[in-house]
Amino acid sequence: MAVSSTTGGLRTGVCLSTDRPQNPYNGQVVYETDTNRTLVWDNSAWVVVADPALVSFSGTGATVTADAMTVAGENVTPYTGRRNLFYNGAMQVAQRGTSVSSQYVSGYYTVDRWQWFSNATGARWDMSQDSDAPDGFRNSWKITCSQSLATPAAGDYMQVSQRLEGFDVQHLAKGTSSSKELTLSFWVKSNVTGTYIARLFDDQNSRATHRAYTVSSSDTWEYKTLTFDADTVSAVDNDNTEGLRLTFWLASGTNYNSGTLATSWAAYSGANSAVGNVNLASAVNNYWQITGVQLEVGDKATPFEHRSYGEELALCQRYYYKPTATGGISYLSHIYAGTQYRLTVPYHVEMRANPTVTYSGISGGSSITSVTPNTQSVNFYSSAGWFYIDINTTVEVSAEL
Repeated sequence: MAVSSTTGGLRTGVCLSTDRPQNPYNGQVVYETDTNRTLVWDNSAWVVVADPALVSFSGTGATVTADAMTVAGENVTPYTGRRNLFYNGAMQVAQRGTSVSSQYVSGYYTVDRWQWFSNATGARWDMSQDSDAPDGFRNSWKITCSQSLATPAAGDYMQVSQRLEGFDVQHLAKGTSSSKELTLSFWVKSNVTGTYIARLFDDQNSRATHRAYTVSSSDTWEYKTLTFDADTVSAVDNDNTEGLRLTFWLASGTNYNSGTLATSWAAYSGANSAVGNVNLASAVNNYWQITGVQLEVGDKATPFEHRSYGEELALCQRYYYKPTATGGISYLSHIYAGTQYRLTVPYHVEMRANPTVTYSGISGGSSITSVTPNTQSVNFYSSAGWFYIDINTTVEVSAEL
């Protein structure tokens, strides 16, 4: 038998699906505890108005289902939870520093998780976490040409990218019949107008798909959205190795732009990768900058998912961690195994894999005899005596993909 309650003047009932009220009144609402459904009596039958297993409604210009809400043909589903697959899309975190000059070698500089990827020795680039950004953002990543290269060699490539772990992309169902489309959105600004190429790349299976976008107005922030088709052919491993990579092309030689742009998932072909892309290296002071980068499931872009600085920092520290001392001694060695001295530096979060460690300025000991990192901490050893880490010490721990 239903148990009645009153909420805001509306009488409701709580019951089992086998025990609905025997003499309901028109408009009576009940909630079934065994099915989690809400029903209303329409004077002739019980009508389901909320069912977690199947919610469906359609009216003039609108359709609502359990998975989505569409109005006038546009997906307006109020997405909740984590949507953005990328880390540091708003360029908030820059543990390594805020600027670097005259670089060309591939590596991670300035803003976390975003990689400069190049082999073109004839060009040089300045990179910075910049305060120039569109409304709603405080930072961008700016790449500026400091040494030009009018004609890249055939094998030259100049790119920026972010790589995602296999763990982070399993919900995309890549390589199955349920594989998901992906939509990339971002803000971009450059003094070089024209066509640019963005690529999704599956390194495990050597497959790729590409989309072109256009910088239409010089020195103007422009919002871009690109939708990539689903890949039903090749799955990626559920592990901590690279699962998916986004690449923004900035310049290339003919080995990478002489074919036909591959706009569907296919076996990787260098010649079909950067077709039509501008040469950002053509003149000194050419620049390209970006922020608000988001990659999400579906064929529509949703507003950028802003995360707190603390949360974004912790996410980035899975790949790179730079312990800092604010003064005095932060870490002190202790006697270990008789004549050995050991100093342990714990990480704030577990790292993706056993990292590489670089350091300088460790004080108080004659020498470090060995360094042993794991995913939780790094141990420094010396047989020469006590040593410690203080404000003059630099330690960097990297487990980047």
